[in-house]
Amino acid sequence: MEQNLKKTLRKASNVNSLLLILFYALVFSGAFVIQLLLPQIMDETGTYYTACYQICIFLFQYVIIVPLLLLIFRAVLGKKIGWKLKDSYCKPQATAGQLIRWCLIALGLIYAATFFSNIFFNIIQMLTGMQLHAPSMVAEQNWLGYLSNFLAFAILAPIFEEMLFRATLFRNTERFGGWFAVIMTGVFFGLWHGNYAQIIYAAVLGICVAFLTAKTHSVLPGMAVHFIMNLIGAIQSIAYSGIDINNSDYMDSSYLMEHIGNFAVIGIMVMVVMGLLLTGMILFIIELVKHQETFRLENTVPQVSGGKKAVVYLTAPVTVICVVGLLAITILNAIGS
Repeated sequence: MEQNLKKTLRKASNVNSLLLILFYALVFSGAFVIQLLLPQIMDETGTYYTACYQICIFLFQYVIIVPLLLLIFRAVLGKKIGWKLKDSYCKPQATAGQLIRWCLIALGLIYAATFFSNIFFNIIQMLTGMQLHAPSMVAEQNWLGYLSNFLAFAILAPIFEEMLFRATLFRNTERFGGWFAVIMTGVFFGLWHGNYAQIIYAAVLGICVAFLTAKTHSVLPGMAVHFIMNLIGAIQSIAYSGIDINNSDYMDSSYLMEHIGNFAVIGIMVMVVMGLLLTGMILFIIELVKHQETFRLENTVPQVSGGKKAVVYLTAPVTVICVVGLLAITILNAIGS
């Protein structure tokens, strides 16, 4: 590999990783400040305290931190490589039929990865006897808790995570090859979530929406997939918040009737997920057999293998620190520290 190419790729890797490190540093700092200030405004034992705290964190990390990181990227590297955020928000370059088919395939693959992840980590826990911990996604049982979950998962996350990862980090990496950028940014998207329960399916989600971005030259289809996925998750979270699965009367007929609305919503969401999973996987198989050209992406550096590019990318100094840090956060969260 030419030294100039290696230097350019390593710089792109370092800048991408620096943004992820800064994200966590700013989130932790902001959370500390919010924990100090919020009790001065409202009672910590109040009904809405936890939901208010969550809303403050979500707004801070998405509405303030992400735009700040984009400004930093623009100043450090974006301007030099001709990066403009608005370029990623153009009309998708694909037919309506292609967009629907590709989005359904993406959703099917993401849900397949979710099921695989659940089974895989359950087996790990059974074999090792360990009890892994993951952050609770269940909403607080009040209107503000429901609003907090819906705001974070269904609105803020699809908009600002796509803005950071696909419109910025992916675009910065895409100049070294389409599939290379799809896989690298997808894997880091999984690691960035910082908990074992999301690492696999979030990586697959990142890969799928990055592929959609590369294929259509727009983040909008990927944002739509991200929105649908998170909207279903938010609805499930709100429905589960009204049910105590540890209650000994969990399957008692009177308990079922008392919470019939919650169980109905959960049942509908399960059917929707299964429908998307089966439809997406069937379309994926058809696409693989009949339309293999769909999966071809432009490789701007064909003279260098993906493996060699990956080694350079992953051994960049800031990226090594970033990977170690993200893995440490994931492990600490998993063991409940």
